[in-house]
Amino acid sequence: MVDDATDGPDPFVSFEAAGPEMSHWEREQTRKAIDFLHRLPHFEEVSARVRLHRNAAQPPRQMEVRGQVVFSLEEAIAPSGMSILRREGALSPFVLFRIGEEDAARRMQIDFMAVSDSGRLIAVGTSDAGSEETTVRVLDARTGEDRGDRSYDVRLGHLVWLPHDAGYLYMRGRGRKGVAPEDHIRDLSTALHRLGEAAEQDIEVVGSRARGKRIHAAYEYPYPALSPDGREVVVSVRHALDPDLAVFWKKRDALLEGTSEWERLYEAGDQVNAVAAGNGRVFVLRRMGDGQHGLEEVTLDARHTRRLLYCSERPLEDLILAGDRVYVVETEIATKHLVAVDIDAGGRASRVSLPAGTSVWPESVRADPSTHDLVVDLRAWTEPRSWWRLRAREEHMQPLVERTRMRATDVYPVRLLEAIARDGERIPLTVVGPAQSAEGAQAKPKFVWVAAYGCYGMVIGPNFTVARRVFLEYGGTYVFAHVRGGGEKGRGWHEQGRGKNKIKTLEDLVDSVAFLRSAGFGEGGGIFVSGGSAGGIPLGGLLAREPALVDAMYIDAGILNVTRMKGQSAIGALHDDEYGSGDTPEGARRLRALDAYANIGDGRPYPPVLLRAGLNDVRVPRWQSSKFAARLAQATGSGHPVLLRLTGGGHLSGTTPEEEAEIEAEIVSFALSHLAAQPSPRAQ
Repeated sequence: MVDDATDGPDPFVSFEAAGPEMSHWEREQTRKAIDFLHRLPHFEEVSARVRLHRNAAQPPRQMEVRGQVVFSLEEAIAPSGMSILRREGALSPFVLFRIGEEDAARRMQIDFMAVSDSGRLIAVGTSDAGSEETTVRVLDARTGEDRGDRSYDVRLGHLVWLPHDAGYLYMRGRGRKGVAPEDHIRDLSTALHRLGEAAEQDIEVVGSRARGKRIHAAYEYPYPALSPDGREVVVSVRHALDPDLAVFWKKRDALLEGTSEWERLYEAGDQVNAVAAGNGRVFVLRRMGDGQHGLEEVTLDARHTRRLLYCSERPLEDLILAGDRVYVVETEIATKHLVAVDIDAGGRASRVSLPAGTSVWPESVRADPSTHDLVVDLRAWTEPRSWWRLRAREEHMQPLVERTRMRATDVYPVRLLEAIARDGERIPLTVVGPAQSAEGAQAKPKFVWVAAYGCYGMVIGPNFTVARRVFLEYGGTYVFAHVRGGGEKGRGWHEQGRGKNKIKTLEDLVDSVAFLRSAGFGEGGGIFVSGGSAGGIPLGGLLAREPALVDAMYIDAGILNVTRMKGQSAIGALHDDEYGSGDTPEGARRLRALDAYANIGDGRPYPPVLLRAGLNDVRVPRWQSSKFAARLAQATGSGHPVLLRLTGGGHLSGTTPEEEAEIEAEIVSFALSHLAAQPSPRAQ
């Protein structure tokens, strides 16, 4: 690193060492923050509304179907409420697995479930306190009996069952104990577990210890896939956080041989972003050039014949194989549609009809291997997720479980605006609300909540949160700024906001909020801005450069001192491609321009800021928030509060339902209390 985060000695560098003195300071700051937040005028009322929503029947977090049997991963408000249920016909749900009170006390949670193709076994992944170090156990899918099989440090919930329940393939880490943070994702591998054998007997089939030539490097992710008949194994390799995949294949019978090498089908430069394995063929999504995105088939024979099945001007995000159909997730800014492509009918394509106002959540879509029915997770901005079944060869979906049917509502209209960036680019803005009256009249956007992310090419689509819904009930308007660095306009939108262009992500948010102000958003009320994780970069940039545009801000586990991430985080080593490297003078200058901590100025009138971080966060260490809070509190000349709120758990998981409800009430109360006029809730 050529340059540090500050021109002179960093007065708060000691925060990067998690010693007892810093821990004591963080606990004291958290105590003060909770006391402040819980005394706000709206807190009791908002808290009651939050719990009203959360105590309602919660939709499952994950669902899978095998014939007439439905498996679901569910979570209730109670601390030990996470469980896996089995439903069959009209029979009452049967609990296969549940987090007990002792497990809940150490913040254990269920990360995922994976049902075998036969439906006889189910792999359940659990982790403690947000560690992201998942342990898998295998249960009998009818009785819940623990079969005794275990696999450790399973990564990203990626597990693929072998035919006849013989075992499974999974992505594996090296464990985290005694390992430096920057090495937590080093040397990931694909491993084979055979049922009935001890975890120590799991065999590495892709990785530094695998037989044959290595196909991936130290900081690359190997994702295994299996053809429906189980004969071919396909591995997609992603370099760091790059969107492109290199694709390899091998006969499954040759996995344990040392004589057969993996055969490469696609290079990383071929711009493949999603892969599915078929019988004797592989399907990929890739950027075709001239702004086109395509679904391509390649045969697994000596000739590797390629055939273009579907082409679109819209970005294609994911694909799911179900029988003789490939379902493609096609994005339109924030909305994600489902397109059915008939493989053996020359690629005939038809868009699946979705309920109005909904969007597909690709990570949760699953196919039943026996019936080829699809289980689809639909999301909306103002209603909880719902689960639907799309029967094979049909174009219309039906609710999978009746109680998950979405409530039809047009109370909070959704529209799309565009802000003009300083370089002339058009930035899409999704606007939700304000609420319409019974006569259809819409109020002015007086109380506004703006959010942004813009990283890794991710498409941020509709997704319900209780906090947002409660804010809307108080007459609020929600705006999501689809800034560059995301994938809402395809690969080019990502490229315009990564690496040496990353500053565009920050500038787009500044320009979006300025546009909203000029259009009358927040007039007579105010604008509250939030974001988290990599979204901390644009938020911190907005705060450091244009604090007058913001009335209050909430940053959730944000990257706020990006020049110090490398070597300090489990994903710090992956950020060179995304944020740029500081290994040259020019690179260090660009990286420092992104660093919110480095750009805080003494005596400037900063707005009220609330920061949250997880004690066990392995992705964005909590000191990123603690250090920033200390520096901002020292520098601000406004007298507004700078609050640090730590929670148990990690970056993506580990908080309890009670904590989540409390935090949501705190966020909304914090936002409402710092708007110019005090809003009141509309009748529900």
